[in-house]
Amino acid sequence: IAHTHYGVPFDHKFVLTTLGITITRPELMTVGTAPCALRMLCSVGDKRVKEGRVVGYDARFRLFVDGTEVGNAVVGLRFKSPASYEALRLRNRSGEPVPSTETFDFTVGGELPAPYLVGRSNGDNVVLTGLAGAGDTVSASLRVLPQHPSLFDHAQDHLPGMVLIEAGRQLALNTLLE
Repeated sequence: IAHTHYGVPFDHKFVLTTLGITITRPELMTVGTAPCALRMLCSVGDKRVKEGRVVGYDARFRLFVDGTEVGNAVVGLRFKSPASYEALRLRNRSGEPVPSTETFDFTVGGELPAPYLVGRSNGDNVVLTGLAGAGDTVSASLRVLPQHPSLFDHAQDHLPGMVLIEAGRQLALNTLLE
């Protein structure tokens, strides 16, 4: 949407400001014997324009399964040029270089759960370690995989929203499966 419809340059960084999902009909989202028809309708609001360029917006999605609305989602994004992104990341760091996933040591202890316990078939895609639960509470540590080809398609100076979303998804699935 950003590149194709609003001309955001490919070298700009995307800053996630809002992320939310509400499922109103979970019973229609169960895995069945055949695929279901998925549809999303998107509208863009709170579009921010600076000097004639779109620098952010909030995308709202209506989610449908087999023609029935099952929920909605919102994603807020702001777009930063390479220079403005670097200035943002260096602010409050006294000019110190920003750590990179290319060199940072992400070693975390704890046992890696079996992939099926977090909705995965391949252990290379498990982003949690040290799962622990008591009653209706579950916790885990984040397993950061900076060499993962889709979670980290390039070195980052932060944990991408996609990694955090996947960790939340795996934690929620584990809670449901227990």
